[in-house]
Amino acid sequence: MIDIRTILLESALDVGLGRKYGHTGIDSVDCVTFAEAVLINSYPMINWAPLHRDLMIRDAARPWSNVEALFAEGFREVSAPEAGRFHYVQGWRSLAPLSGGHCFLWWESLAPALASKIMESTNATSDWYRPMSWAVQSAKFGAGVRLAVLEEA
Repeated sequence: MIDIRTILLESALDVGLGRKYGHTGIDSVDCVTFAEAVLINSYPMINWAPLHRDLMIRDAARPWSNVEALFAEGFREVSAPEAGRFHYVQGWRSLAPLSGGHCFLWWESLAPALASKIMESTNATSDWYRPMSWAVQSAKFGAGVRLAVLEEA
């Protein structure tokens, strides 16, 4: 059985490799579109179509709709990353007005000596999956972050 980390990494390669970060254009992908596509590829047993609007955060009055959609599908909410797990994360710099949001996937390392990693849609094509500190990343979002643990498929 292939573990979820391998499935997510392969899905991210299928979705993001060679695409530019952005909201327009055939070869572009933004953070929520990237994260949704990785989920669709990784969890084909879930009917994602009814969740699309929430995953895209189309309602400014519901800034956490994407992670809440995952909770409704049975994914667990956690307050901090769990070691040895991938997480779907939404962060906001401001909720009023709603601005500075970013959706990304997070791998929390098994040991403090090993680097945790962020997987995200980014302008830097070589940096879509790279080492990152949770303290540094989460500090960017003054209005908070919410996390869903991505369990085995």
